[in-house]
Amino acid sequence: MLKVTPILIYDGKCSEALDLYTKAFDAKVIIKMLYREANPKDFVPSPDQLDYIYHTQIKIGEQIIIMGDDSDGVLDGTPPSKSRRMALIIDMGSDDALKTAYDVLSRDAIFKSPIKSTTYFSSSASLTDKFGVHWDLMAGFVGNEKL
Repeated sequence: MLKVTPILIYDGKCSEALDLYTKAFDAKVIIKMLYREANPKDFVPSPDQLDYIYHTQIKIGEQIIIMGDDSDGVLDGTPPSKSRRMALIIDMGSDDALKTAYDVLSRDAIFKSPIKSTTYFSSSASLTDKFGVHWDLMAGFVGNEKL
């Protein structure tokens, strides 16, 4: 069976993003490894990158998401790219949970759609957080099948 696991890459801001997503989605941190804990055979980070996140996994609901920093091409030798980002659709389960996540993610965000009712959801919202990750939040699916 195929399983898709999203990965979110940050340029030195993964720890801050991890804190934000933990609060927004009540995410559980499964593992967190800093650059300083990585095998030196993988790469040698600069002194200011030692506390960057090399690998972390969080669980939002039943979904695992992998996150990490890649500053100045440390991991693959290429310059960082602002285009390395991902959009995630999250079924929040309730309108209250959606509002909580939206409120937490809203700081310094770019808004595509405020919280509103739609044809298929009792509430939905769409925004890009301050790290460039786009979130489509939905709750109260009205239809025959869930996403």
